[in-house]
Amino acid sequence: MNDEYLAVMALDMFAKIYCRDKECPNLAFRCKECEFNFEGDKCLLKKFKYYHCHDYKNFGCMGDI
Repeated sequence: MNDEYLAVMALDMFAKIYCRDKECPNLAFRCKECEFNFEGDKCLLKKFKYYHCHDYKNFGCMGDI
């Protein structure tokens, strides 16, 4: 495994814990309050993933949407 893949794996674990609103009974995300949300609709975590390891599957709690 290269360093980029390991970094994406670490971000994947972080996103699965951090991005989902645990207090909401339905599947809801905390994007509006997130410091990784850029210009209101771009997730910098996903941007990093796509740029460095675009074939990584099921990234974060949203999966591949």
